[in-house]
Amino acid sequence: MPGNTVAISGTLGADPELRYTQSARPVCGMRIASNRRYQRNGEWEEETTWFSITAWGELGENCAQSLVKGVAVDVQGRFKESQYTDKDGNERKSFEVVADTVGPSLRWATCEVTKVKREKADAGAVARPQPQATPVYDETEPF
Repeated sequence: MPGNTVAISGTLGADPELRYTQSARPVCGMRIASNRRYQRNGEWEEETTWFSITAWGELGENCAQSLVKGVAVDVQGRFKESQYTDKDGNERKSFEVVADTVGPSLRWATCEVTKVKREKADAGAVARPQPQATPVYDETEPF
């Protein structure tokens, strides 16, 4: 993975949210809290940084099906910067991590891995689950 790569370990702050774009492409949004403990003047202090994570396609579907609030996860992906104008007309920037891989951290827990079986539709195409009645979002819309 060349270029802009980041690895983050943290805890899910809420259940992942699976949504679908207008073209029925799955996208899953997650928020991860990453804590850092350090000593200052002999006292322990803790600092929490929150990261927005986006997982597309099958990865997003698997995250939504497998992960819940409070689970420790390891995410590898790339930073993405977005610029927008807020309701007061101020220029703002937001940052997210577009995930390439997401997995539960096995430091404090165990898990059972189940390979997802995909049925072939025709000519090697992969059959995807049909989206249910969920909100529709533009492919560039942030969570």
